[in-house]
Amino acid sequence: MDSKLCCRHHLAISSLQALKANGPLAITIWADSNPSLQFYKSGIYSKDSPDAAEDHAATLVGWGEEIMKDGTPAPYWIIMNSWSDT
Repeated sequence: MDSKLCCRHHLAISSLQALKANGPLAITIWADSNPSLQFYKSGIYSKDSPDAAEDHAATLVGWGEEIMKDGTPAPYWIIMNSWSDT
């Protein structure tokens, strides 16, 4: 399943350049100890916890931008995850 994660601006430029130049990237995210991400189903996941330990490997495969109802852009990363069979 591909997931959409909110971009942190300070990571966006270098990660986007690396993704464009090299293709999919191995990344780590705060997930194993994060119940809200474990049960994520759809939309842009944007819960930020800068002090949380990154504890799950995933693959960054793309990016995008969605226009929110209020007209503001919401950039996001597309990650591929192999959490389970479902």
